[in-house]
Amino acid sequence: MSYTVIPARAAGRRLALVASLAALLAGAAGCGARGPGAVRRAPGVPVREAAAVEARFAGIPEGGIALGRPSAPLTLVEFGDLQCPFCRHFALRTLPTLLARYVRPGRLRLEFRNVPLLGPDSARAARVAMAAAGQDRLWEFVDLFYVNQRRENTGYVTDDFLRAIAAGVRGLDPAAALQARGATAIGAQLTQNLALARQIGIPGTPTFLLGRTGGTLRRLVLPSLEPPPFLAIVDAMLRGGPARRG
Repeated sequence: MSYTVIPARAAGRRLALVASLAALLAGAAGCGARGPGAVRRAPGVPVREAAAVEARFAGIPEGGIALGRPSAPLTLVEFGDLQCPFCRHFALRTLPTLLARYVRPGRLRLEFRNVPLLGPDSARAARVAMAAAGQDRLWEFVDLFYVNQRRENTGYVTDDFLRAIAAGVRGLDPAAALQARGATAIGAQLTQNLALARQIGIPGTPTFLLGRTGGTLRRLVLPSLEPPPFLAIVDAMLRGGPARRG
């Protein structure tokens, strides 16, 4: 069985850029590898809904790229780009329902695989998001970024913007996150994510894999990014029934 999510206009979020992203990420690594004195103070970039994001994730176990109890019977993996408006739609429309219905009760765990496909702004955001994962605050950072997402590739993902998003996440050290983004391990993780995305053949972002925790995860084919299709397939799998074929 294989599954995939292909939103109506998401075909444009394809992996055509993957071949050139090695150079892009290498450039980002050079820009990100800074000494402590190179990180500037945040100038007060406004950030919306930080308190709401904090409440959404409060009390849910988190470690690295994973969210939820390790013992959860099912795992849902998202391949996402922080600039992608379809990823934002899923995060704001459907993720809160999944958190309340499955993740918080310990029935589903989540993983976020960052694949910066849309250009330099995506790569800059991805590196700081992965640095946030090193502080176990990836999911809050990603969610707050989506809430404050702007039009893609307009140059808005500056150090000031990233620092403001990081500062809006309780428990995340913004200076440490920006300093850590140039780490070799972060570049390696992003390269691994891109290689896995290419291996799986994801059509774009967001793409989702679902399966038994510790078992084989398979791609989802769903008609939309709204809650009902996700609820139907997760409920079916929790009951032990077959997942939906595309």
